[in-house]
Amino acid sequence: MGVYPGEPMRRTLLVAFLLPVLLLSQALAEGGKKGSADPRAELEVKQQKLREEKKDLKGWMALADFCELNGLWPQREEILRKVVSIDKDHAEARGRLDEGKFGGGWLPIDEAEAKEAEVYQAKGLAYYGTKWIPEKEAEKLRAADRKKIGWEFEIRVDTAHLNLFSDCDLAKTRRMASLLENTVGAYRRFTGSFLKLQDPPAPMKVYLCAARPCFVQAATVARGSPLPGDVGGVYAKSKILLIGCGTDGVIDEGNYAHCGVHELIHGLDDQMAKFPNTQDPIWLLEGW
Repeated sequence: MGVYPGEPMRRTLLVAFLLPVLLLSQALAEGGKKGSADPRAELEVKQQKLREEKKDLKGWMALADFCELNGLWPQREEILRKVVSIDKDHAEARGRLDEGKFGGGWLPIDEAEAKEAEVYQAKGLAYYGTKWIPEKEAEKLRAADRKKIGWEFEIRVDTAHLNLFSDCDLAKTRRMASLLENTVGAYRRFTGSFLKLQDPPAPMKVYLCAARPCFVQAATVARGSPLPGDVGGVYAKSKILLIGCGTDGVIDEGNYAHCGVHELIHGLDDQMAKFPNTQDPIWLLEGW
């Protein structure tokens, strides 16, 4: 079980997403292939080969992975931009650039989701799971899920590997879903580069609690013991991840993103049962 003490962090969610990449590159390199001794020189060689095959999307995406592994962040973004210049609807590259689709084009993810919500909510639809559906249908599904999990949540957002139940607003819940799913992707890229791991078991249940009392109560039940006062996230081996968004309903995005990423990595380690010591580098890099 992971327990993570939270502290407010005024960083963007994109930086919070890059955190697990840095953590994993250090932790996993100790047990397998290390990054390049001269990554910039190696990158130039790899790029030169790809320039001869300009539309090799798989090759360009692999090069973006290489940049992540070696901490070449500006080059990573440049390469992902190269991918979307070849294929403007390349979903993975757009996702890693933190963009979402709206009206036939691509926008920053927050803007795209806000515009989408405005359109569908005006039609009386509610987002539930993975799509917009009539509010009455959403309420029936919500009632069934509330009975099943024993929590009066408002929002459910599903990704490929996660089910998020939340009493935060839709925008923050979808943002957290995107962040955590991207973290799963980063984890898979780094672990897979060493051990050829398959997808982690899915789905993991994530409870995103806006109010501190709600989080404390749920986390205490999941842990089976009282929760320390400064904890901001908990992973229980029942494959449940709980994240406290703030105190008295005031949501600190940097805090919930940071705690969520930490605990998700703990959960993935537990499910994979491959990297039991990953937590140590995470704590060593706490001040990053």
